[in-house]
Amino acid sequence: MKPAQIARSIEANKIIHTFAPYLTFVWHRNRLLAKHSGALSINYHKLGMGGTMALAVGQLARWIHGQTRLPLGVWAYWADKNVNLARTNGLKMIQYLKDSSYNDGKYTKCVLCGIKEGYDWWCLDGLIGPCCSYGRCQK
Repeated sequence: MKPAQIARSIEANKIIHTFAPYLTFVWHRNRLLAKHSGALSINYHKLGMGGTMALAVGQLARWIHGQTRLPLGVWAYWADKNVNLARTNGLKMIQYLKDSSYNDGKYTKCVLCGIKEGYDWWCLDGLIGPCCSYGRCQK
């Protein structure tokens, strides 16, 4: 693990605790783990991990590893009253993301055209990351 990855994992833990306070990113034998994650049944018999939460955890892990990731606009959508990922901590979650190194435009742009922020997800032939939208990309 690199010093930048350690720094990002500290930032990511602050963010993840706004919506999953029982989860913590830890490094074990040079591997990133989400401590207390169980098998997607995180807080035994109390709260399972839904798809949005699983995606959010995955996006934070991608950030820690310096990989492509969804932009802040997606997180804002997850924080709104319709999705309500962080419940009453939605504004705090967004502020922590804004204050962190997460919003690096290089890693949140469309992996196909590199022009727009990608709000969809592309994964084909080894190219993985956000994309403009299927069929509407600049390329």
